[in-house]
Amino acid sequence: MGIHKMFVSRPCNLNGDAAVTGDDAGVAPGLLRTRRPLGMIKSSFVSHASDAHPPAPIARSPLNKLLTIVMPAYNMEAYLGGALDSILACKRADRVEALVVDDGSTDATPQVIATFEQKAPNVVRGVRKENGHYGSAVNRGIAEATGDYVKVVDSDDWVDGGALDELLAFLESAGEVDLVLSDYVRVFEDCEEPVSVADIPPRKVLPFSDVRLRPCIMHAITYRRDVLRKSGLRLDEGILFTDDEYALFPTAWVNTLAYVPEPVYRYRLGRAEQSVSPENLERTLADNWQVAQAVMAWRRSLAARGVQPANLAYVNEKCAAIAYEHIRRRLLSSDAEQGRRVTRELEAFLTDDVGIAPADLERHVRFLRATDYAGWGVLAAYKKRRAKG
Repeated sequence: MGIHKMFVSRPCNLNGDAAVTGDDAGVAPGLLRTRRPLGMIKSSFVSHASDAHPPAPIARSPLNKLLTIVMPAYNMEAYLGGALDSILACKRADRVEALVVDDGSTDATPQVIATFEQKAPNVVRGVRKENGHYGSAVNRGIAEATGDYVKVVDSDDWVDGGALDELLAFLESAGEVDLVLSDYVRVFEDCEEPVSVADIPPRKVLPFSDVRLRPCIMHAITYRRDVLRKSGLRLDEGILFTDDEYALFPTAWVNTLAYVPEPVYRYRLGRAEQSVSPENLERTLADNWQVAQAVMAWRRSLAARGVQPANLAYVNEKCAAIAYEHIRRRLLSSDAEQGRRVTRELEAFLTDDVGIAPADLERHVRFLRATDYAGWGVLAAYKKRRAKG
């Protein structure tokens, strides 16, 4: 399984602008660019498992890496070769460590990794571990990373080589910057949606306190490695959706940021086996709730940790986005009683901990609050009809 992405209810509509849902719900209005046919994307997705031979000893040069790309991989033989090829297409690939964390795959993923270690020994490095799900693979990748900066790219997604070059050029020239944002593209089966993630001066290192950001997701984020380690980041293991934790927890300790307006990340959507697919909504709901609970506990812990006001304001917006997303999932689920109970808990978190006034809650939560949750059935039925298109 690749990234444990937030629920996406429908693909792009080439004839009009569909509502922004799921992981893009936090993107500022007007920042979603024009949709284009998928044919404009240039990338290869070829499994290299058939090229694998018993590996010869790998000769590596001393590491001097600017960026570690952590790639969690579980049974990704069909996609991993394309993801690695996209990194190797970058002109500055020698400054990249492509660190593939094999999370106990049972298919030919290890052979794909071995092939690329032979092909590009100074770029690709594989780490094998027992299966522990997404969070454990990212944790291992961060612990093993040697680059000055870290970006997570799922092995069923890929990067744009030219855009990655631009990001690397900026990182080389910028000095130390805690958080670097870049654009990404949502890729469906027949079209793509480029997404701009910020409206701030590009390629400038800015104090975090001087910038107002909308909540960002993992695809847009590159962290300085020292910030990840200073934050004590450790994702929950054994569950899905911990990319929310990755995109949130370190931001409490970010002092500087920059924005590189290049579509570095290519985010694949539409595979039925993804955790974001409608078919998997019920199966993955418990994991999504566990992450929401972890986010609530973490936010409450910040009161005694001296987080700067600007960071806390951003944290509150991201926490709210995660809470609202889980409520939307609950409205699409079959267990109304549990949905009402969980949503009441999230409503209390939003008002008491995040500090949102009741009148400023999202409309569907205000409706539930006004009806003392008696309107759950009506609202849930409406949301389900909309999700079906």
